[in-house]
Amino acid sequence: MTDYSQLSDQALIEACLDYDGDRKVLNEFVSRNAHVVTSAINWVCLRYNAQPGDEVRDIFQSVFLGLFKNNCRNLKKFDAGKSKLSTWLITITRNTTINALKKQRPHLRFDEELFVTDDDTAEPLLAKERKALLNETVNDLTDKDKLFYHLYFEAMAPTGQIARILNIGKDTVYSKKAKLIDKLKRRLASAPMQVN
Repeated sequence: MTDYSQLSDQALIEACLDYDGDRKVLNEFVSRNAHVVTSAINWVCLRYNAQPGDEVRDIFQSVFLGLFKNNCRNLKKFDAGKSKLSTWLITITRNTTINALKKQRPHLRFDEELFVTDDDTAEPLLAKERKALLNETVNDLTDKDKLFYHLYFEAMAPTGQIARILNIGKDTVYSKKAKLIDKLKRRLASAPMQVN
């Protein structure tokens, strides 16, 4: 009888991929990664002003079932050479959570993440620090960009209303959003991240 708790993450993944009916291997994988997945679900819910509720359990189950179904087809996609397991799980969980929230709460706006860069998946533990850095970065914007940021991202005003307030066309709202996101990402990427 194998003691799965003693295996490294990679060895545990390989044991899951070689699943022989011993549910203990899957239970160990879930148990070991439960905190990462739960934190990521809560972080995404809070990021989109969707107070976590009963759906957390459903999303949690969807994440792990998605990894294990069809002979662990999705778990096979993990590449230890490209990222840590926790980082990869956060990305999977983030996407699963956003998809679930889109179905359950279609009124929420799901815009591109301001915090995420190509080499960073915005781990939930850094959310507070990143929010503070975003606030500093927004405060450094021009008054016009601050107003746009407030209307679009904070007040979540409809595109037509933003266009009327700023006296611009609807298409300009979309291009202004893309340019502002790019500007914020560049500033956030160049700012030093301080983790206490």
